[in-house]
Amino acid sequence: MFSIFSTKFFIGVLVFALLGAMLLLMVSKILPLHDEEYFASLPQATMTIHNNTMHLVIVDTVVARTRGLSNIQELPQNTGMLFVFERSDLYPFWMKDMQFPIDIIWLDAAMTIVDITKNITPETYPETFVSKVPAQNIIECTAGCAYFYQFTLGEQLSIVRE
Repeated sequence: MFSIFSTKFFIGVLVFALLGAMLLLMVSKILPLHDEEYFASLPQATMTIHNNTMHLVIVDTVVARTRGLSNIQELPQNTGMLFVFERSDLYPFWMKDMQFPIDIIWLDAAMTIVDITKNITPETYPETFVSKVPAQNIIECTAGCAYFYQFTLGEQLSIVRE
């Protein structure tokens, strides 16, 4: 009788441990990654303009584009986020859950700058920002990067995926 009880107890503990491990795994998939882990999990690219280089993390899926820079504490220096869409359109951007001001560089399919929106602050939420003409690719970078990189309308960027 003692051995049957011990076996049932052992199986119960084992099942409980397995359920706990499964729950922990599910929660880890739901909780947001730390900034460094999040950036490392995304495709990467490098942009060069006026002898300056910007490292880009690419968001090209609905889930990644929806998250964007939300809840990111800060962008590493010389880093931006490149939003890639399937076609050109007027895509609205907002500052939901943003922690710092940004510049938005709107690009067409050929990576030519078609619009620039500077110094958008988190306090503007829920206001949305849209380019004046359709864009297919959009770069978000910390406020002031448009000035630092000297982005100008009509300029074509050189972006190379890593």
